[in-house]
Amino acid sequence: MNKSNRWLWWLCYLGPKVFIIVPIGVALGLLLLLPARRTEKFSFAQFLPGKRRLGLALAALILTPLICGNLKKISNTYCPYDIVRYGGHAPYVRVFEPYPEEFARYQQASGERGHGFPAGHASGGFALMSLCLLSNRRRTQCLLIAGASLLGWWMGGYQMVRGAHYLSHTLVTWAIAALVISSLRAFFPGKISSAPPCAAAKGRCLERENLESRPGCQGGKSGF
Repeated sequence: MNKSNRWLWWLCYLGPKVFIIVPIGVALGLLLLLPARRTEKFSFAQFLPGKRRLGLALAALILTPLICGNLKKISNTYCPYDIVRYGGHAPYVRVFEPYPEEFARYQQASGERGHGFPAGHASGGFALMSLCLLSNRRRTQCLLIAGASLLGWWMGGYQMVRGAHYLSHTLVTWAIAALVISSLRAFFPGKISSAPPCAAAKGRCLERENLESRPGCQGGKSGF
């Protein structure tokens, strides 16, 4: 399978980036730039886009592909289709292991390096697991993590079928995304309220109105 199949290329490679990952990243950035009071207006269902939540989610969305991209530069690991056994020119070695002396001299002379580990394309999909930080409900968090993981494996699976990555390359990328999100949440714990201020205030007002509307409460109040 190669890039000549434009439908699959758009469906599995370029489409998820253009229509899902980038718009979500832009939306998070725009919400982060808005004043806190306006950000609260976008709270709905189980989603609570406070400044801290938005910042952590956007940071993870940026850091995950950035880390994977830099690891690809230093790992010097070739894609499967570059390996001799699959019709390529590079010998197979494990990640961070030295190449045979002859091939090492070839790399030094040509300046060529492998860029196959970890999987970079799937990192954007896996990075969307950071959206779980926008909710306090465990079920919603699990659904967001599952959805982002599914997208990442959809993108990574396409690359594996093309011969661009081994399964281990994509697994490591998923682990990096999970580690980045967990680390950000651990290093910047802070206090995350279960509801934004305006929502909490509305809840208190509704509770007060319900109490005052009870017959006993009304009678007691008029007696004083």
